Amino acid sequence: MGFDIVVSDIHMPDMDGFKLLEHVGLEMDLPVIMMSADDGKNVVMKGVNHGACDYLIKPVRIEA
Repeated sequence: MGFDIVVSDIHMPDMDGFKLLEHVGLEMDLPVIMMSADDGKNVVMKGVNHGACDYLIKPVRIEA
């Protein structure tokens, strides 16, 4: 059984979301969607620049 996509929060108790993004990109080659309540432009751009295919602001609305 494999995975098709990864959806992850930026802030997790045991791992930084950006570290996970890097790990997935290097070892799994899967698309990653990051999400967080942090809507700062620098945080969003960091996610996208590090390979996230999208960044969702929480709470996620159906329009997103």
